[in-house]
Amino acid sequence: MWVDESHRLRGPVKLEDLDDEVIKHLADQTSRIVNAEKTVFQKLNFYVEEIDKKISQTISFINKEFEKDSHKNATFMKNIRLEFDQEIMIRKREKNDFMKEMRQFGEQIK
Repeated sequence: MWVDESHRLRGPVKLEDLDDEVIKHLADQTSRIVNAEKTVFQKLNFYVEEIDKKISQTISFINKEFEKDSHKNATFMKNIRLEFDQEIMIRKREKNDFMKEMRQFGEQIK
C-alpha cells in the first residue's frame, strides 16, 4: 500500500495502485481544499466591497461638507483626519482578525 496510517501518500504513486477508499479520501481532501479557496475568496470579496462602500460614503460626505460652508473647512479637515485614523485602526484590527481566522482555517484543512 502506498498510503500510511495518516492517509498521506508515500513515494511515487499511480492512480491504479490505489484502492477505492484512498481515491475517495483524496477526492474528499481535494473538495475540501477547493471549498476552502472559495470561502477565502468570498470573504476577501466581501471585505473589498465593504471597503469600497466606505470609501464612496466618505467621499460623498466630504463633498457635501465642503459645499456647506467654506470657513468651516479647516476644522472639518481635522475632524475628517481623526475619523480616517480611527477607521484605519478599525480596518487593521479587522484585517488581523481575518488573517487569524484564515490561518486557523488553513490549519483545519491540513
